[in-house]
Amino acid sequence: MSVQASDGNQAADDLSIRIRKKLQVFLFEMFVALSMGVAFFFLVKPCFVSGDMTNRYTFTSASVHLYRLDQQLMGTLWNERLGGLLLTGAVTDRALNRDSANGQEGLERMSNGFAAYHAFWLLLLFVAVILVFRDSLLINLGVFAGLMYDFSPISGPYFYPWDIPVMFFATMAAVLFERRHHWLMVAAICVGCLFKETVLVCALFVLFAPDWRRSKRIAVFFGIMAVYLIGERLLLKGLVLPAALPGGLSVLSTHGASRALALKNVLDNLKALFAPRLNSVLFANAGTLVAVLALCWQRRYLPYMTVISAYVATMFFLAPYPGISEVRDFMQVLPLSVILLSDWRRRLYEPRETADPSQSARVKWAMRRTVSLLPPIIVLMIFAIVGIIAWRYCVIAKNVNAFNEQLDLARAAMKAEDFASAIDHEEQALAYDPNSVEALNNAAWLRATAPDAGLRNGGEAVRLAEAACELTRREEPVPLCTLAAAYAEAGQYDQAVASARAAIVIAQKDGETNVSEKAGEWMKLYEAHTAYRLERKK
Repeated sequence: MSVQASDGNQAADDLSIRIRKKLQVFLFEMFVALSMGVAFFFLVKPCFVSGDMTNRYTFTSASVHLYRLDQQLMGTLWNERLGGLLLTGAVTDRALNRDSANGQEGLERMSNGFAAYHAFWLLLLFVAVILVFRDSLLINLGVFAGLMYDFSPISGPYFYPWDIPVMFFATMAAVLFERRHHWLMVAAICVGCLFKETVLVCALFVLFAPDWRRSKRIAVFFGIMAVYLIGERLLLKGLVLPAALPGGLSVLSTHGASRALALKNVLDNLKALFAPRLNSVLFANAGTLVAVLALCWQRRYLPYMTVISAYVATMFFLAPYPGISEVRDFMQVLPLSVILLSDWRRRLYEPRETADPSQSARVKWAMRRTVSLLPPIIVLMIFAIVGIIAWRYCVIAKNVNAFNEQLDLARAAMKAEDFASAIDHEEQALAYDPNSVEALNNAAWLRATAPDAGLRNGGEAVRLAEAACELTRREEPVPLCTLAAAYAEAGQYDQAVASARAAIVIAQKDGETNVSEKAGEWMKLYEAHTAYRLERKK
C-alpha cells in the first residue's frame, strides 16, 4: 500500500514539475513577445508624421472629424481596403475626442494610436503563434527580424492600416488549413479581404482541401471571389465611393497604354531584383522569402508553396506599380515563410529511423496542445472585428448621406439664387466632411463673390480656398480660380493675379478651355484692382 502511495505521489510531483516548466516557458515566450511589441510601438510611432505624411493621411482617412476617403490621395484601390481604414478612423476619433483642440497634444495622441494599432496586431500574431507552435520563439523572432527590413530606405517607412492585419489573417488561414478547419479558414480569408484584396490568394488553400470533393473545392473557391467582389461593391456604394477590380485584374482589363506601363513595371521589377546593391529586395523579410522559395519545395509543403508563389507572382507581374520594390507588401507571407523554414529545419535534424517518407504527406507541423484554443479565439476575433467595422461603417455612411443631402440642398439654393441658404448648407456639409474639396471650394466662392455684401467675407474665403487648394495639391484650376477670387475680396490683388495665372496654366495644360478663358477674364479684373461679383438673373 505504501509503495502504491509513493508511486502516486511521485507521478503527481512529476506532473507538477512538467506543468511548472511549461508555464515558465509560456511566460518567457509571452514576455519576449510583449517586449517585441513594445519595441515595434516605438519604432513605428515616428512614421506617423515623417516623410510625405502618407501614413498619417491613410490612418486618419475614415475619421468622422478628418474624413477624406473621397480625396484623390486615397484612390480607388485604397478605398477597397475599408476594414483597416474604418478601424483606424475609430482610433483617430478616440484620440481627437480626448483633445478637441487637435493641437500638438492631439497629434501626439494620434501618433500613439497609430503605433498602438500596429503593435496590437503584431502582438496578436505573436500570441497566436505561441499557442500553436512548439518553435514559437524562433518563429516570432524570425517574424520580428523580417519586419525590420521595412524600415530600410528601399521603399520607405510606410505602415498602412492593412499591413499587419493581412499578415495575421493570411497566417491564420494557413494554420486553419493545416488543422482542417476549412470553413473557419474560409471565414478568416473573407474577413482578411476587408483589409486588403491580396488575402484572396489564400483561397488557393481551398483547392487543396483533402476532406472536400473537387466540385466543392471549386465552388467554394469561386464563392470566396464572389463574396469579395459583391460585398466590396456594396460597401463602397454605401459610402458613395468608386470601385475598381482587385489588384492585377485592373491591369489586365485596361487599355494598351496601361498594359505597356505594366510591362515596364515588370522590367523595373527585374532590375530591382537583380540590382547589385546592399539594400537589395532579396533581403526582404530577413531573406526568408528567398530561402523558402529555394528550400521548401517538398510534397508536404505544396499547398503553402503554391500560395506563396502565387502571391509573389501577383506582386511581380500583376501589380499596377513596381511591386517588387514595395518590400512591406511581402509581410503577408512573412510568418508563413518562417513557419515553413522552421519546420524544414526541424525535419532536417530528425533521426533517420523516425522519418517515414511514405508518410511524409501526412506528417503534421510541430504544434502544441494549446492549438485547440485557436479556433474559438479566431471566432471571437472575427465577430469582434466584423462588429467594429460594421459599426464604424454605419457611422461613416450616416455622415456621408447627411453630407450629400447638404450638398444637394446647397445646389438647389444656388439654382434659386438663395445665396444665404447655399452658404449655410455648404458650411453644414463641411461639418460632416471638413476635407471635401467641393464643399470648401463652393463655400469659399460664395464668401468671395456673393452679390450681398453681408454674405461676403474675404478672410474666411481665403481660408476655405487655401484648404481646397492644399487638398488638391494646387494641381486643379477651379480651386485656384476660387482662391484668386478670395484674395481679390480680401484686397490682396497681387496674390489674386498670381493664383488666376496659375489656374490658366494648369487649365490650358489639361485642355480645359472654358476654365482658362474664365480665369483670363477674372484676372483682368484683379489687375484693375476689382473683385468679381456674382450677378442675380432675376
